[in-house]
Amino acid sequence: MNLLLDENLLPSFRDILLSLGYSARHVYDVGLDQTPDEDIVAFARKSGETILTNDLDFSRIMALSKEEFPSIITFRFGAINEALFREIVV
Repeated sequence: MNLLLDENLLPSFRDILLSLGYSARHVYDVGLDQTPDEDIVAFARKSGETILTNDLDFSRIMALSKEEFPSIITFRFGAINEALFREIVV
């Protein structure tokens, strides 16, 4: 699974995922910071990546588009730090 982290998740989360053997990059890595969510969805669709986010807009975009890809994993925590993120993904 190839993962693309949205800008509302810390770039250090990418490093945690990489250390666990996942293929992951952050929107900053591909020049998509401060990019509309629709453009991030289009990028992930073309690149075959699953979007990790803390933003419900991605689910809305996917529902309205009626497309099957990309997959979206949404974290719904008030404040998510590195320790909590590591605990969730391990």
